[in-house]
Amino acid sequence: MAVGSAWLPWMTYNGQWSAGIDATSSELGLANGDYLIGAGVLAALCGVLLALGAARGSGQMLLGLGAIAGAIGICVVEATAFMKMSDIVSLFNSFGDNEAGYTAAIGWGIFVGAGGGLLAGLGGLLTLSVKRAA
Repeated sequence: MAVGSAWLPWMTYNGQWSAGIDATSSELGLANGDYLIGAGVLAALCGVLLALGAARGSGQMLLGLGAIAGAIGICVVEATAFMKMSDIVSLFNSFGDNEAGYTAAIGWGIFVGAGGGLLAGLGGLLTLSVKRAA
């Protein structure tokens, strides 16, 4: 979910959609789509390996921690992106000329990505809390 959300619309401006991965750049710091994709891939890879039962014992714990680390990365990127986009919305609304199209709206990409991050973190926590079989 988090990786896919990078291509969902994050905002509209002047009636045009701007995909999340297109709206990010290295100048935005942590609100960078590449960081979102990296953290999402880490969480997804750890989750898939856990679901397949590829690790036992300490390897299972390591994959659970990897899923949690990916989830934290996803949530940090999404929170930073939300703050950046909120600043843009405030800036455009301060112009007060809504008829000229100086409005922006936060899209679903940020919320879907944050939901994916929360699910990945929950999966990692459940993995750490499961009693291992002997």
